[in-house]
Amino acid sequence: IQSALDAIPASSSDTSPNVILVCSGVYQENRTISRNGVHLVGLGEAVLQSASESTPNTDAADTITIQEDGGTVPEQVILRNLHVTNSHNAQACVRVIGGADSDVGAVGVSIEDCNLTATGSGGYPLRASSMNLLRVQGGGMGSSVATALCLVEEVAEFYGNQRQAEKAVTFGIM
Repeated sequence: IQSALDAIPASSSDTSPNVILVCSGVYQENRTISRNGVHLVGLGEAVLQSASESTPNTDAADTITIQEDGGTVPEQVILRNLHVTNSHNAQACVRVIGGADSDVGAVGVSIEDCNLTATGSGGYPLRASSMNLLRVQGGGMGSSVATALCLVEEVAEFYGNQRQAEKAVTFGIM
C-alpha cells in the first residue's frame, strides 16, 4: 500500500484524485499519506495493521499518518471501508498532523465506514492535531482506554457521526 501511496504524483488534487483500492486481506506496514487527493478504499475485509503489530511496542508507530512532507500537502484525503488496528502503547490507528498555518485537511480528511481499533495502553483509534476539516462517518472505534476514543486538538472543524455509538446507546452498553 505504501508503494502505491508513494507513486501518487504531486499533481494529484481534490478535483483530480488518485484512488487506491485495497483488496481483502491483512496488510502489515506503517503508511504515510502526504499527497493531496488520496482516496484509500477497502474492498471486502481490508485490514491495515501497523508494521510490527504482532510484537507490540517494538518499532512502535501510528498505522496511518496523514501529514505534510517535502512541500506536498494532503488537503483532501478519504479513507473508506477499512479496518485499521494498532497494538502499540501511545500510538494511533489514524494520526493526522498539521501545524501552524497548515493546509492539512483544507478540503477535508474524511474517515468513512472504517473500523479503528487501538489496543495499546494510551493508544487512540483517531488522533488529530492542528488541521482544518475532519469528518468521521459510519464505522466504529474501539480502544483499551476506557475514558477516550479519540484525541482531537486544534482542529478548525470536526464532524462526527458514528453508527457504533448509536448502537451502544440503543443496547445500553457504555
